[in-house]
Amino acid sequence: MSNARRVRLGTRASLFLAAAVLTAAAGGSVAPASATPAASAPAAAAAGPSVALLTGFGDAKFGSTIEEARKALPAMEPLSHDIKMPSAHFSSPHLERFVLRKHVVAGLASPVDVELRFWEGKLWAFLVYFEKTDLDAALKLLEKTYGPRTTGTEVQPIWRGEKATLQAMGKAGWYGATDNAISEKAREWFFAELKRNPGAVLTPSAATTPAPAASAPPK
Repeated sequence: MSNARRVRLGTRASLFLAAAVLTAAAGGSVAPASATPAASAPAAAAAGPSVALLTGFGDAKFGSTIEEARKALPAMEPLSHDIKMPSAHFSSPHLERFVLRKHVVAGLASPVDVELRFWEGKLWAFLVYFEKTDLDAALKLLEKTYGPRTTGTEVQPIWRGEKATLQAMGKAGWYGATDNAISEKAREWFFAELKRNPGAVLTPSAATTPAPAASAPPK
């Protein structure tokens, strides 16, 4: 493979990883091409016990089957691959999407849509899409719940835990979390598919749609 081809693959992969909230598997912050390079958080912002409490969305735990998650979140509805949300997604036979409409998150003024992503039938990620007018409230809520960010920037903070990673894309209007172990599996599939058929797996998000927020803090 030529160096130029490697660069093209790397660029597409980086954009996907940022959009799909896969920084956990990547082992570092992956920012969109237009973003300002991430600044390191103060040394005191090391991952603490509050980050370890991030085990899923509400009573639906990471690794839960769709049936188990539905018992915990009976209002979740199927979300087809052709429906665009603020956070980009990709097409895969292993990925299933669901959504909670008008979900109430304590601390935010307006109800939110919450996307739930399952990889190979197991809860992998949740994304909370909040109103952009709730940006400050959302960032304060995350810091109050999980402590100071471990890396990233003020409007794109990242909390990296041993089992899960939480990331916010503040200006895009979403925050979300992923299970690290499941992210690794999804990442392996994505890169293999990208090399086999470059550009065929990423479904761009709607640029004009308010972005989704990755996950609401467990209640």
